Amino acid sequence: MKAVQEQVRNEKGPSRITAAGLVVEYGDADDETVKVLVEGIRSSEDRMKMWMIRPLIERGRPEAKGLLLDGLRQKEWYEREEFAKGMTRFPQGTFDADLRKMAADADEAARRGAARGLAYVETTDRLELLRKLLQDPSVAVRSEAVMAFWRVKPKRAPAELEARLTDPSDDVRKWATDVMGKLDPATLKGRVEALLADRSPGVREKAAGAVGQGQIPVSPALLERLLVDSESGVRSSAAWAIGRLGYAKSAEKLIELWQNDPDRWVPLNAAKALLQMRHERGLEAVRSLIAQGAPVHTGSAAITLMEQADRPSVPAALAFVGRSSHTFYESNQTLLAMNAFTQPDLYKKAKETTIDLRSWKGTEHEWIGKLGEALGLQVEIDPAIPNFPIAGRKRTPQEGPVLDELARIGFYVNGAPIFEPGRLRVVRRFDALDHWERWHRETK
Repeated sequence: MKAVQEQVRNEKGPSRITAAGLVVEYGDADDETVKVLVEGIRSSEDRMKMWMIRPLIERGRPEAKGLLLDGLRQKEWYEREEFAKGMTRFPQGTFDADLRKMAADADEAARRGAARGLAYVETTDRLELLRKLLQDPSVAVRSEAVMAFWRVKPKRAPAELEARLTDPSDDVRKWATDVMGKLDPATLKGRVEALLADRSPGVREKAAGAVGQGQIPVSPALLERLLVDSESGVRSSAAWAIGRLGYAKSAEKLIELWQNDPDRWVPLNAAKALLQMRHERGLEAVRSLIAQGAPVHTGSAAITLMEQADRPSVPAALAFVGRSSHTFYESNQTLLAMNAFTQPDLYKKAKETTIDLRSWKGTEHEWIGKLGEALGLQVEIDPAIPNFPIAGRKRTPQEGPVLDELARIGFYVNGAPIFEPGRLRVVRRFDALDHWERWHRETK
């Protein structure tokens, strides 16, 4: 670390900034070193700023505050999202006054950024601020305010959010339909026919998805009509909804989509819908897709078949894992889904159990331990699995199903979970692949 500190004092340009970041993250940084890093962040490309700011966030440095607020003005939503997430690492109240000021700013980018920040920062008047932003004259701001309700979940959707279902902007109506379908489906009951026939394909797609959740009764004919929609996203969403709802009389139309639709996603969702409604051709349909098409579609089919414990498809599924990178989510999910054969109850429990690690700090091994604890399992981790601190340069813990977090083990540490009675064992990914190939040979 002494040599790195020397670089901060004596080097110039990018190498000095990199050295400053390392000292802040791993050493004992003085104010001058922090200043070098902050100036470097401000002069860097937007796409690099969030990665560079993480050492300041992890150390709770006050210099991160202004950088995070500036980041909320970024052009791309996913960049704004990362800066908003970074704010959750600071004490409650840190950003309240600034977000209120941004929400009333004359600059559209500031108000849009305030809406994204309020999705993660719980100010005392968060709901009131979002209600005002939902009525903003800017389409971009209204869209961002609507999307905040993916995370902000009041007991009842505010009237200002419900009003966005008839917004003049196609984009705002689309996101409002999606959010309301998850947050308060009852509000869609009197509107769903109009939404399913909306001029915007995005609205029709999201409305079909909302109906598929099973809380909005509609005539099957309304969804069937969307199976021949001109937009592939609408056809795909309608097929998914019909499968979820078990409309068996729509099977022939789903078979037609599986066999003949020109889009890549529509045949996959039609095939999975046939399987979900237990149609006699469901397995045949999904099996036909596991060995063809783009890897993401092959992976989705493989996951579905392994979750169904379809033994004839195991060789194709393992072959898909073997030729896929550990950074490919569908590959890791397929490997994880192999546990549905040997420990179906544990696999189901991991799928249904949620965990919130957003404010948690620790190492990768401790994170895996938390996942095992959530499932009531003892944890055994191969010593070869890396054990670096979480929430620094690598990533920030999330909230969601334990199963999703388990799948991320492959991406972040190139490992894979194996469920055993009373135990969660995490091994290197290629060792897990060898384990399942051996299991398949020996238990035929």
